[in-house]
Amino acid sequence: MNRPSWFPFTVVLLLVLLSETACLAGQVFFVKDLGTFHASQREGLETPQDAVTALLEGPTEAEVSAGVSTAIAKGTKLLDMEVFENGVQINLSEEAGKQLDDQKSELIFLQFFWTMEPFGKEEKVKILVEGKPLSDYIQSVANTRNDKSGNAAAKIRTTAFASKAYIVLLTREGNPYAVERESIRSPQDALQALIAGPTPQEASLGLCTAFPSGTTILNLGVLQNGLHADFSKEILEGMDEVQVEWAFRQIYWTAAQFGLNESVRMSINGDDISKLLERRFSQESPSVDSLLEKTPLAGVGAGGIFRKRVMLSALGGYFWDGSDWRLQCAVVEGHEPSDFVGVRLAERVKVYLESEGTDLSVARDMHVRQRVEGISGKPRWQEASYIWLSQNGFPCIVYANSTGLCDTAQGATSRRNDDIRCAALAGQYDPNGATDITVLLSVQDLLGDPHVVEPAPRVATFYGAQSASGYDQGSMRSRLLADAIQRSLTSSMAGAGFQWASSVPSRGQGSFVGQVRISEQPSALVELSGSAADRIRDPFFQSCCAWAIYSGVCRYYGAVPRREMFSAEVVSHTFPETMIAGEARNAKVIYRNKSVLWDGEHGFALVAVDGSDPFAAPLHRIPKGVTVETEETYTWTMTIYAPEKPGDYLTDWQMHKEGLGAFGDIIRHEITVLPNTSGQTE
Repeated sequence: MNRPSWFPFTVVLLLVLLSETACLAGQVFFVKDLGTFHASQREGLETPQDAVTALLEGPTEAEVSAGVSTAIAKGTKLLDMEVFENGVQINLSEEAGKQLDDQKSELIFLQFFWTMEPFGKEEKVKILVEGKPLSDYIQSVANTRNDKSGNAAAKIRTTAFASKAYIVLLTREGNPYAVERESIRSPQDALQALIAGPTPQEASLGLCTAFPSGTTILNLGVLQNGLHADFSKEILEGMDEVQVEWAFRQIYWTAAQFGLNESVRMSINGDDISKLLERRFSQESPSVDSLLEKTPLAGVGAGGIFRKRVMLSALGGYFWDGSDWRLQCAVVEGHEPSDFVGVRLAERVKVYLESEGTDLSVARDMHVRQRVEGISGKPRWQEASYIWLSQNGFPCIVYANSTGLCDTAQGATSRRNDDIRCAALAGQYDPNGATDITVLLSVQDLLGDPHVVEPAPRVATFYGAQSASGYDQGSMRSRLLADAIQRSLTSSMAGAGFQWASSVPSRGQGSFVGQVRISEQPSALVELSGSAADRIRDPFFQSCCAWAIYSGVCRYYGAVPRREMFSAEVVSHTFPETMIAGEARNAKVIYRNKSVLWDGEHGFALVAVDGSDPFAAPLHRIPKGVTVETEETYTWTMTIYAPEKPGDYLTDWQMHKEGLGAFGDIIRHEITVLPNTSGQTE
């Protein structure tokens, strides 16, 4: 099979942008058919060194029989390896340099690149062969292999975005597709090529661009970490808001190779394009063919999530079934109903999203700590969404969408169908203005084999589906939202030390996904499920899930979460400036939790930097049974003892989690120890 010259890199970038399953700790990456990467599960990979060793061992016999291989030459040994804060340097034996070409060198690099991602070391990956950079080593070999015309071999590309630049076009299925262009030497060249669109050969493969014919760039400003593209008015001809978002994503992805995608702005004669577009809602769904003609890509605009309007809700809760108040999900004796667990999860997501400055609306009461009685006689936060929406200014079409009963009186009619759809409709009919996206959360207990006490929790995301009458307006962007949240949950939870069974985002079918199927907005339903005995009720697990969902929303908008998953802020400490040799004192250290929940059960502690301190024991754990929620503070009280020898000493401290390591702000304080002239200490 003859492949275009840009095929290898296209496969690589598509892996980066479209991988349905994120890297998990415990995986190494091999090659399958020299066109895709294969994530191979391995036990006991606790460090980057473990993963590199497993990678050099190569695929198993079973994997080889299934077509899995490695670009790393057999017999390659790890000579040495340095691990940095955000990268690694790997020095391989001379076997790694045998029989290399452009494609194989790239595959070697990317096998290490993806294998390092779960450890957060993929930002700077440097591969050496016998102490010499891989690119130099291959170049010296390539120079000995001249072609028939005597020209030296082409320069070898050894990083994901080096040498040959690319632009990102769109497929008819709405996926980003990268193609290399030899003529690109600058961001300006890349943007011009992007607007010009595909070559005839690329068009024959079904590639296109969101930019209308005739569009020109009036001015391109390259900033330190972004760019501002000012276009001619032709860009608006025939464009709607969704297509502008696709165009933004094309620029965003293309700018990434130059490190200019942190801040991307599009304007027409200086005015932001988003301000020039009217929001268009149609009562008629566009046909599938018309969407394909516009190359639908689930995309979003620039600007992060600040001031984005988000509808958030947990599903479930008490509803009137025509004769009594019932919970919607199965209840397992001895455990808090999963209908309530979802509210606790949503409450945590709400904290993270609001910290980013989103305009957040909710479709269900989330005041878990309040015990206000609702119409069911239960706490209001335990009631279903249709009740809350009926009491907070939403129109009858939302909370009585099936029955048409615009009151919540207890009659002979079940309100279950009303509740299924109301959360999705709430975003469209919010009294404060339609929201931009809807994120719905569901927690389900898996009822089945009683011998399976604690199966791995599962996560699945669902999004609006194609109906018989056409294509719902939010479905393409819903897919991207679901994908972003799914990938974030899979990778982030693995980084927090949790393993679970996960599925790729699913196009929901049947009545189950009525929660998102009818929405005209980007909507995603996130479902966490597991046995009643497992960790889905663990507050720390919930907090990590909440952070991952928040991170997924940020990813959807092309933003980096301002809150890290593990972060701590120094509030104060009472370390003295001076002490007498041998003196004992009490000191306090106060940290604020800026991340997921801290507790004693999961090994959170205050530790001395580098594992020792001249004044105190190096480890001070949070006691079991104690929890520190996001934005709460915790105070450590410790006894410090001045060394017997006078001098200046440094005491330094940081937060630490077992299995993760140190994180957050560091306290560094110098204490002068004075001689004990009296011979006594307190």
